[in-house]
Amino acid sequence: MKYLLISIISLTTAFTACKNKQNTPPASSEIPQLPKAKKTRAKSNNETANLRKNIVLTHKIIGQGQITIKSMVNQPRIEKIESQRDFANFLKRIPKLKVQMKQPAPPNPDPILKQPEIDFSSQMVVVIYRSSIFLKPKIVEFVRSPDDKLLVKTRFPKPDGIIAPATSRNDIYHYQAALIKKNDLPLTLQIVKKTESR
Repeated sequence: MKYLLISIISLTTAFTACKNKQNTPPASSEIPQLPKAKKTRAKSNNETANLRKNIVLTHKIIGQGQITIKSMVNQPRIEKIESQRDFANFLKRIPKLKVQMKQPAPPNPDPILKQPEIDFSSQMVVVIYRSSIFLKPKIVEFVRSPDDKLLVKTRFPKPDGIIAPATSRNDIYHYQAALIKKNDLPLTLQIVKKTESR
C-alpha cells in the first residue's frame, strides 16, 4: 500500500511538471523573429508626374491635297471630325477635279475622295490646313502629353526655289487628314522643324 501511494504521487508530480512546461512561454532567444517590414514612402505628385511619359498614338493619313477655304486665316488651323455627317460636309470642300491653270483639269487624285470606311464610334479624323498654297502640311505624329493634351506635331516644309501658283483662285489651299483612335483630349498644334521629325 505504501508503494502504491508513492507511485501515485510520482505520476501526479510528473504530469503536473509536464503540463507546466507546455504552458511556459519560450525564452526570448527561442521565439522566431518575423522579418521587419520595409518602410515605404508615398511618392509625391512631382515624382508621379515624372514617371508619366509622352505616348505616341498610331495614325493613318487618309487624305491630302487641295481644299476650299472660304475664310482666310494666316495661322495654321486644326479641325476634329467625329461624325459621318461632319465628314460628308468636309468632303464637299474637296474639289472633284484638280484645280490648275491648264485645262481641262484631270480628276483630283486625293485618296479621301474614295470615302474610306471610318467607324466614328471608335475613330476620328484630324485635319490640318493653312491659308497658303505653297506650305503643305505634313503630320509627323500624334503625342499624348503627360498633362493629357493631344499634340499634333506637324511640319510645313517650304518648297525649293520659286514655284508659280497652280491656280489664280484665292480659296484653294492644302490640307492633310489623319485617322486616329477617338479620344476627348484637347488638340494642340505643334509645329516642328525637319530635324525634329522622324
